[in-house]
Amino acid sequence: GNRGIKKTESGYSWRSDLRLKSKSPMQYTEEHVTQFLKQIKTETLLIQGAQSELHRLVPTTQRCLNVKHIQTIVLQGGHHVHMDNPEHVAESIISFLI
Repeated sequence: GNRGIKKTESGYSWRSDLRLKSKSPMQYTEEHVTQFLKQIKTETLLIQGAQSELHRLVPTTQRCLNVKHIQTIVLQGGHHVHMDNPEHVAESIISFLI
C-alpha cells in the first residue's frame, strides 16, 4: 500500500490526516467501555498482531472478558495486522464467518 504517500509533480510526499493527532471530543471512562462491551450479543472475532503491544496489555485482556461470545486470534504482525498479514487475516475472517 501507498496509503501514507501521495504522488506530486516532483515525486512523492507523505500524506497524513491531522484529525488523527487531535484529541477526541468524546472521552469514555473504563466503565463506559465495559458497558458497551457487555451489550455485544453476537459472535465476535478479535484479530490481534503478535508484535502489537495491545494484546499483551492487561486492560485489553480484561475488556475481552466482557464480550460474551468472543474468539481471539493472534497472528504474526503488528498493530496493523491486516496490512502486515492480509492473507491470514482474510483466512481467519472467512473461517469465522462460515
